[in-house]
Amino acid sequence: MIRRPPRSTPKPSSAASDVYKRQGKKLSKKCAACHSFNAGGPNKVGPNLWNVLNREMGQVDGYKYSKALMAFGGKWDYSSLNQFLLKPKEYMKGTKMNYAGLKKEKDRANILLWLRSLADTPANLPSDEEIQKEKEGMGS
Repeated sequence: MIRRPPRSTPKPSSAASDVYKRQGKKLSKKCAACHSFNAGGPNKVGPNLWNVLNREMGQVDGYKYSKALMAFGGKWDYSSLNQFLLKPKEYMKGTKMNYAGLKKEKDRANILLWLRSLADTPANLPSDEEIQKEKEGMGS
């Protein structure tokens, strides 16, 4: 499967402010109809999202993923989650995710920061260099 070129990844604040996490948690209410977020939580229409950041795609036990996602492969890193949350069906044609996406960069950054907190050991934030490299790859 051919992947789309990466879009700019919004960088969550390195201060990891509780304000941003609260905003991300508030935005996640849109997701709660289809996903659970707690450790050991059930799969719903979508898989449980505990510890999603840097997890291999398609790896939640007991969840039946789309053929598109299984063929896509890779990890749910900041870049892939950012692109998927922007426009799921454009990023991954054939996905079962029935959501239009989050258009605002700050909303995606807040969701990413909140998702980062949903782990026994939160993932490192992307460095300024990683963000810049991705932006340069986009030609911005």
